[in-house]
Amino acid sequence: MRQRRWLEFLKDYDFKLSYHPGKANVVADALSRKSLHMSLLMVKELELIEEFRDLSLVCEVTPKSVRLGMLKLTNPFLEEIKNCQKTDRKLMEKLVLINEGRETDFGVDENGIIKYRGR
Repeated sequence: MRQRRWLEFLKDYDFKLSYHPGKANVVADALSRKSLHMSLLMVKELELIEEFRDLSLVCEVTPKSVRLGMLKLTNPFLEEIKNCQKTDRKLMEKLVLINEGRETDFGVDENGIIKYRGR
């Protein structure tokens, strides 16, 4: 209501309204910068959430703390098989045939392990 009265009063005058950031209205400047800063933090928060999701982190909230954890299990058995296959002369001959496309019973999986009929 008060703003409407001021508008009615000022509409008859010819004036120019100038804004000088950081001078007269320091509080308003601080508040406007705060909203910009908060929006930037929200964007960063979203990026961090996406990174946490990609890491498969487990989040546990307790009354006094927040725990983050990631569990990665590996099995060296397949890696040992792969290394031993490289020293086996007969399997290396089969690998040459596989690469030439002349071997149908043997194949190489995505880990580089030679398998017989997919096993």
